Amino acid sequence: ARREFETASAIQAILDDVGVPNSVLPGNHDSKRGVDRSLFNDYFPVSRYAGQPWFGGSIAPDDNSANYSTFERAGARVLMLSLPYAYGETEIAWASDVVTSHPDYNVVISTHEYVTAKTVEVAAGHSVNSRWVSHGGQLWDEVIAPNRNVVLVLAGHFHGVGQIVNVDAGGISGHTVVEMLADYQEFRTHTGERGTGFQRLLQIDLASGTVAVDTFSARLDAAASFPYDYRQFVPDNGMPSTLSNERPWAIVEAGLQNRYTAEDDEFTAQVSFQYEKSVQTGGVFAAVP
Repeated sequence: ARREFETASAIQAILDDVGVPNSVLPGNHDSKRGVDRSLFNDYFPVSRYAGQPWFGGSIAPDDNSANYSTFERAGARVLMLSLPYAYGETEIAWASDVVTSHPDYNVVISTHEYVTAKTVEVAAGHSVNSRWVSHGGQLWDEVIAPNRNVVLVLAGHFHGVGQIVNVDAGGISGHTVVEMLADYQEFRTHTGERGTGFQRLLQIDLASGTVAVDTFSARLDAAASFPYDYRQFVPDNGMPSTLSNERPWAIVEAGLQNRYTAEDDEFTAQVSFQYEKSVQTGGVFAAVP
């Protein structure tokens, strides 16, 4: 685990060293399923970010598992709020205080487990019954829905992708919240490797209220993930002919799950951002009587 944390820390340091605002949060594999976050705090402590002008704060002086950062671009103030796997009432109360104390910021919440994956049969939803640590409903009720300044929610954990568009969230007119899941850890290369390296780029157009989402893998030089969504979690009964994770070539041969299409990898979403708008004079005209 320490070797993996050292690798992750070195990669994240690329952003630190050039002053790009960034945030890290621990998932279930980084915290013994939410029981112990000490190793995460060894490599990503509060002290690592405390000197950065964009770092807002953490849930405790010795715990950076829940944290927030702020930045401003083109007149828009943005607050990135990060919550760990297995967040509970303490983290939700802290998050509520951060969001309500920054009413003029556009809040983007990132957390490990919140949105479930879309499948052929079922639409994406909130995670409320995955073990005893799923508090997606409480996070929605107490932090996301009541606060007009929350505009985006980003999540992982569940293998796949999904999107929920909430219009007039919390009964607030014009309060649109777009919630997205993107988790490619079980997607496979065409040779069976669990190493596709897919990630998402979100580009924001303030004036039109548009979030443009693109999916890409630098490793595969690919701009779509759906052609790599092979079957997952196939049990092994010991027979050499059985499709299982122990024989990845057999998984590839069996074909894709066909859960997604190109529209799940490249799309736009509409939200309403707060930002300072300026008026510029283009010309002065006088009418002669």
